[in-house]
Amino acid sequence: TATTLTLAVYSLALNPDVQEKLYDEIQSVLKKLESEPENEGKSTLEMISHEVLSRFEYLNAVVNETLRLYAPAQATERTASQDIVLQTSDGSVRIDLKKGDVIHIPIYSMHRDPIHFPDPETFNPEHFLGEPKYHKYSYLPFGQGPRKH
Repeated sequence: TATTLTLAVYSLALNPDVQEKLYDEIQSVLKKLESEPENEGKSTLEMISHEVLSRFEYLNAVVNETLRLYAPAQATERTASQDIVLQTSDGSVRIDLKKGDVIHIPIYSMHRDPIHFPDPETFNPEHFLGEPKYHKYSYLPFGQGPRKH
């Protein structure tokens, strides 16, 4: 967590336009929270809860973009639990896996694939706003488990 936050702050320092947009969103959401009756008399810290964090869409996009560029793991491996054939929809590429085969998944490379993330070396939280424009398995900072965004 500390590394991700440090890299997010570093990325924001290098991208003042993103930093300004994030600041504006935070101010806007906090203003809305202050105007809600259930938050009357509460401090800013008391208004922020786990549920409220989802209202900070751009903040979440900034964190996701940080994890895309600086994923905690550069790769992961999985072992095939059964024999299976993987192939493209048009059948032009086919891989036969046998039970016990180890598959290396290059997270670093997937996160920098221009097919899924245009201009992949640029810090651009817009990648994570609105409907995903990338394949659901091309962004795997934590694998495909419960922390998947």
